[in-house]
Amino acid sequence: MTITLFKKCKNTKSDLNTLKSTIENISKEKESVLNEYTSYKNTQIKERELSSLIPDNTINSKRDELRLLSMDLNLSVNENGRVFALGDDGNPLKNQTTLDPLPLKDVINDYYSNNSHRLKTASGGAAEGDSKGGEGKQTIESFTKEMQTAGYQVNDENFVAEMTNRINSGLLDV
Repeated sequence: MTITLFKKCKNTKSDLNTLKSTIENISKEKESVLNEYTSYKNTQIKERELSSLIPDNTINSKRDELRLLSMDLNLSVNENGRVFALGDDGNPLKNQTTLDPLPLKDVINDYYSNNSHRLKTASGGAAEGDSKGGEGKQTIESFTKEMQTAGYQVNDENFVAEMTNRINSGLLDV
């Protein structure tokens, strides 16, 4: 009788350890799924916010511009679902006078003022002779110089993407 109780106790401990291990694995899996969902949700929030702020006069499609912005800007979402930009040090970009986080709209405006090559320039107008067909195309040399001035090297992923977009849209003469 004592041996039987001892075996039952041993089996029960073994079952308990198995259950503990199963609970641990399920908890880890739950945490992983929760993190994945949070990441997906935050990506959707960032993309929706960015899409609403992309100007209409970009040389790329909104979808392409969204991808480029996502690569160039370090964005985060707080617990309230508010999107904000992070600096190179990983801290939120702040207004220098109020020390409040910079509104994303201001970050995007600054971005495009520093990357004006990504915006279409106004064409046409009242002046005589400013629309002469193919003269609006940029040479590869001036494009390369423009991109290097903006901080992109010739074989850089953003350089190649921008060049491809301009060639496809007929803005770059190769």
